[in-house]
Amino acid sequence: MKGVAGLLIWENVDHPYTRPLVMQVMDAAASLVGSTPTVEQHQDTTPT
Repeated sequence: MKGVAGLLIWENVDHPYTRPLVMQVMDAAASLVGSTPTVEQHQDTTPT
């Protein structure tokens, strides 16, 4: 079930939620780790 259909559904349904969700998760992770430069660099490299 988790194939092309799953990817299509995930992209279509969660697309508007993906960016804020990723940002929230990244922010939470940065807070837990103590704002690591590695996470920030990875976020900067990721095209939005």
